[in-house]
Amino acid sequence: MSPKLFIRTERLSYPVYVEKGIRNQLFSLITSLGQFEAVVVITDRNVAGLYLDSIEKALPKPAFFIVIQEGEASKSLGEYERLMGELLQKKLGRDFLLIALGGGVIGDLAGYVAATYKRGIPYLQIPTTLLAQIDSSVGGKVGINHPLGKNLIGALYHPKAVVSDPDFLQTLPRREIVSGLAEAAKYAFLKKGGFLSDLKNRLPQFLDGNWDGIEEVLVYGLGIKAALVEEDEEDRGVRHYLNLGHTFGHALEQAAGYGFLRHGEAVVLGMAAAFQAALLTRRIGDKNLEEALSLLEILAEEVAVPVVDADMVLKGMEVDKKRKKDVLVFVLPTSIGEVELVENLDERIIRESLDFALNWAKECKTKKAVK
Repeated sequence: MSPKLFIRTERLSYPVYVEKGIRNQLFSLITSLGQFEAVVVITDRNVAGLYLDSIEKALPKPAFFIVIQEGEASKSLGEYERLMGELLQKKLGRDFLLIALGGGVIGDLAGYVAATYKRGIPYLQIPTTLLAQIDSSVGGKVGINHPLGKNLIGALYHPKAVVSDPDFLQTLPRREIVSGLAEAAKYAFLKKGGFLSDLKNRLPQFLDGNWDGIEEVLVYGLGIKAALVEEDEEDRGVRHYLNLGHTFGHALEQAAGYGFLRHGEAVVLGMAAAFQAALLTRRIGDKNLEEALSLLEILAEEVAVPVVDADMVLKGMEVDKKRKKDVLVFVLPTSIGEVELVENLDERIIRESLDFALNWAKECKTKKAVK
């Protein structure tokens, strides 16, 4: 049992484990991290039904469990307040270990609870979805949603460790697989090399639940993220590159109504829009766009295309976290493998790119239907 990589910042360093079956070694892993008065696991109903019994057997005692409703709606102020109340009623101090067992919603919510309970307690990320394993569990971004936008309330608070077991992926619904593969595709667009073609070849296999080779994909993506986090922990510069497609995607997710699109599904549409915006602003050529869309099309075939009002999407962008005063910041590709931050993107370009992405996704669905 050894880490695949470390996330290093100026203040701290923590390991990321990627290994099949590693959840069965939680006892030795947790005891190696320190002495804790108790362990508290926050998870959702779906994960609890699948894995809570086996996880409980592997934990040091005493261990407590808090099970919440699954879905984005749980990343709310109300649910955050309820969780804080449950912990306070247990009369726990600051020396217990909180475990986030689940996907991105659980990781964000439980991580924010850890960051703010009595000014901060240690926590462990055990991601169970592909999206969480390849992206959201690493880097320390935690938080909850506000009715005005996604992830607007939060903190930068790193876990003691990330424990990623690819065996969890065996029970993922197909939509969750698509959502996670969107983040894998994002990493293919952030670094030059052969990863894009390799991922494109593997996507059909992963979509069918054949996870051979997934560890290499996870470690590759996390390695890119680790480098950006190390260079820009506070998320004020190059770490924004990790938001490729997310400015469009978050706004689409909100405009469609939380729950209609999974996060990664929205990012698929958002990345298509970002590449089109790059084409319209002459940052890339037709060949780059076609290469990107040939990868994204495999995922877009699986995505339900929302009917949204463009004005609502633009309104959602007004509260994007990358916004600087009155200036909206986009991450746009300059080639396959390189991106840049772009301010003052013309509204006409934004609307045309959004319209392009939605129509392109509809065409992808139509192609799949006649195959």
